[in-house]
Amino acid sequence: MHGLEKLNAINEMISGTGTVKPYLDKYFNLYSFIKGREPGPSLAITAHHDVVNKNSENCLDNNASLLNLVNLNNQLVFNSLQGRPPKRDVVIAWVDMEEACNPALAGVNQLLRDYPIEYLLDLELTAGGNHPVINRHGAFNLLPDLVEAIMPPNNSVLAITARAPGSTLRGSACLTLVSDKDLLEIKLRGRCERWLQCHRENDSFSRWFSVVETEALVNLLLRMVD
Repeated sequence: MHGLEKLNAINEMISGTGTVKPYLDKYFNLYSFIKGREPGPSLAITAHHDVVNKNSENCLDNNASLLNLVNLNNQLVFNSLQGRPPKRDVVIAWVDMEEACNPALAGVNQLLRDYPIEYLLDLELTAGGNHPVINRHGAFNLLPDLVEAIMPPNNSVLAITARAPGSTLRGSACLTLVSDKDLLEIKLRGRCERWLQCHRENDSFSRWFSVVETEALVNLLLRMVD
């Protein structure tokens, strides 16, 4: 599924708690807002829903991250209903037009126009891996010390283009998961073989997705916002 059809399906998975917002007539973002218990910096956690190869399952790019946001959102909503909201305001955002690599169209910049976001964390290639890797831009200091590595240019487009004029953004970051093998490749070559799969037809859930490792990622994000 693609575009608005995909966002409507995601909204069903989060029990209709999100708001689908069109922009520039033909692009669509989906937002879920979770009120924090204290005043302070607001955080957006994003993943893009547009694709390059429609014949691919887009596990790495970027359907695994979309599902991870579903799980994160549902846990945050559940915690809030139980009287345990996150520390700060959080916007979970499924955004459009990352693949255009054009800040004028990017859904992440529309997000910054819609909410006074101060920090933005973008999920990319989070199907599995036991090492979180983060690439920071600006004053992003909300995560504990994680493995940092050189990210391929197309893997941090959202974090880099999150610069809407007049926005309140202080800093952004791109986060992915890598295996031991991936991490060694990154250190030696500046990239890993798995990143090259993200637009190919063999980019499948059966090949890449790890429930255990993505649950660990969601738990990390829950600790970050607590």
